[in-house]
Amino acid sequence: MRVVGILLVLAVLAGAGYHYRAEILGYFSDAGSPARLAGDLLIEDAGPAMVAIARNAESKGTLRGAGVGVAVKPSSRGARIYGSDGFFLVGSNGVIQAQSPQHGVGLTLTPELRDGRVVWRCSSTVPRDRLTSQCK
Repeated sequence: MRVVGILLVLAVLAGAGYHYRAEILGYFSDAGSPARLAGDLLIEDAGPAMVAIARNAESKGTLRGAGVGVAVKPSSRGARIYGSDGFFLVGSNGVIQAQSPQHGVGLTLTPELRDGRVVWRCSSTVPRDRLTSQCK
């Protein structure tokens, strides 16, 4: 019975490690990791809005108005890392601006329509060597 209990605890720890792997690996990888992790989570939280903007632009064939009515809902996990003062702005042309003042991270996600498909370009206030992995 004791072995089953130990295995159960190990399974729970492994599951928690998998769910919080970005935070765990991010904080221990280098000194700039909190900013990089905040940037990664800003992009992750913007993901559903990016999909909606791409869908709107691709169906209309233009980026004009693709961001109208689209909003980013911060996840509790993301807000915990990038701070409660983090925010998102979605422009009518689909440009998403994300900020984490707590970590000094600012991201601009810009959609481009190429051959009827949306491609995202990312720029950041984080120095190139500390740039969020999803923006490189």
